[in-house]
Amino acid sequence: MTGRHHRSGTLVYTEADFIDIKESVGSQGGTKKSFIIRWIDHNQVVHAEIERQCYIADKKFYISKKGDTQSAKLKFKQRNDD
Repeated sequence: MTGRHHRSGTLVYTEADFIDIKESVGSQGGTKKSFIIRWIDHNQVVHAEIERQCYIADKKFYISKKGDTQSAKLKFKQRNDD
């Protein structure tokens, strides 16, 4: 096989995955979840499988967590500048 061929990535999640994510984000603000992405061609031949870890969070939780991290970096930088 030569030349270029179209392949697409497919991420599959189940209703159980969705419920788990929704419950975790609701109770903890955020969660990490691993998914398998399959690169397939038009004949449904799988050419690669990639495991991808996704961080999923409530927007307010994410912004506050991100803000805490940036504040910590700024404080560390200010201490080193002295």
